[in-house]
Amino acid sequence: MEAWLNHLKEFFTIFITAPFIFQLFCAALDAVLSVGHLHLQKKHILFQLLWIVVLFASMLLLCMLSNSFDNPTSFAFTPTLVVFSIIIPGVVFIALSGHSKWQNKLLKVFLYVSSAYVVTEITHQVNMLSFSIPSPLATFYRFLPSLLMPIAGALVGYYNINRYSEEEKSYFILSLAVFLALFVITFLSSSIETDSAYLRTFILVVLISFLITEIGIYLGLYATSKNQKKLLDLQAQAKLNEAAYETLKLNEESIERTSIARHDMKNHYAYIASLLEQKKYDEAYQYVSTVNEESYGNFHIIDCGNRILSSILNLELSKARIKGIQLKYFVAVPKELPFKETDLCSLLTNLIDNALEAIEREKNGGSVDIQIYTKGGYLRISITNPTNRKEINLKTTKESQGHGYGLKIIRSIVENYNGFLNMEIKDGMFETDIMMDMDSKGEKANASDSDDR
Repeated sequence: MEAWLNHLKEFFTIFITAPFIFQLFCAALDAVLSVGHLHLQKKHILFQLLWIVVLFASMLLLCMLSNSFDNPTSFAFTPTLVVFSIIIPGVVFIALSGHSKWQNKLLKVFLYVSSAYVVTEITHQVNMLSFSIPSPLATFYRFLPSLLMPIAGALVGYYNINRYSEEEKSYFILSLAVFLALFVITFLSSSIETDSAYLRTFILVVLISFLITEIGIYLGLYATSKNQKKLLDLQAQAKLNEAAYETLKLNEESIERTSIARHDMKNHYAYIASLLEQKKYDEAYQYVSTVNEESYGNFHIIDCGNRILSSILNLELSKARIKGIQLKYFVAVPKELPFKETDLCSLLTNLIDNALEAIEREKNGGSVDIQIYTKGGYLRISITNPTNRKEINLKTTKESQGHGYGLKIIRSIVENYNGFLNMEIKDGMFETDIMMDMDSKGEKANASDSDDR
């Protein structure tokens, strides 16, 4: 015990230097900044500063313990243990912070691990090169590399990919592979020991290029995800415009039918009055039914009290009529819903189009049953259609044509509003049930589309 306490004393008196303390602080700041969601309110600033202090203390303690227990007879300040002492607390913090998708957390964890290791090695190379520099400048140069960590974290947090969580799988996997490869190469380069200033300078340049590559890949993935989200929003907006146009046509048709009915109403009333005077009640009743059917036929406009849902349902109703498919619906929702219009459009058009497509493709007849209502603070959406399939196959012709409305979009929207999604085949019916929290802020969905980041 005494020997171990002596090792700790040696650690604090010899190895704890200002550049090292600054390096740990920058690593803690890097982890906090990379999570994003920074706020300027006093309460949030204090909370984030508290996390920086906790991470800094954890890194310092872990570094102290790992180097002490590595060699119980002689304290050894091992750079590799220092690296992992910096990485482990940051990884835990990033993994447990926020409610973003696991893919995005994994991406940030890989980037943090790789960039932290690269910056640590850059710091090591600068320290070795600084021995040939005059003392005041050498101290200054030893501080500089550590600043790369919070700069990288600030970029990752500012360009927060959590806003646009639908990144392409191929880009995502490629990014992870590159981060891992650069980590391995950096680990191998750390074993190179040389007294040559030229070789160390070359290694330093290579390591800086690694860091730039990592940040560049992340920003490229962010830009791709953002553009994809904008494209999906534009497609959803186009659907809304189409729905509005369809509603306008239905309203015009309704006005025209009403004008015709009013024009003929006098003649109809006169004839009905004549039949009633002659006590031909059955003929009068039959005539009234005939007039009503001829005047309105199957004409119908959905008005559920919610403008967006009414427009979308009228659009889908017109599609169903063209396909000769009956659309049954029950809608009980408030006038305003706390969801983004394009999200509701993407969700409903995708679900109903898939149901109509399934009936048309399988040629099994039947109707699409739609239920939309609120219950217990949630919006409940249930879509049911007949199917000949025995198991769920979620690939549709729309997806193969690249229309962009797939299961991943449904899941992304549902998850964004802390919701639940269930799909099952039961008694020859394909049932899709969705619940979305009406109190959810939907931060990713409500991210500003005008944001140029």
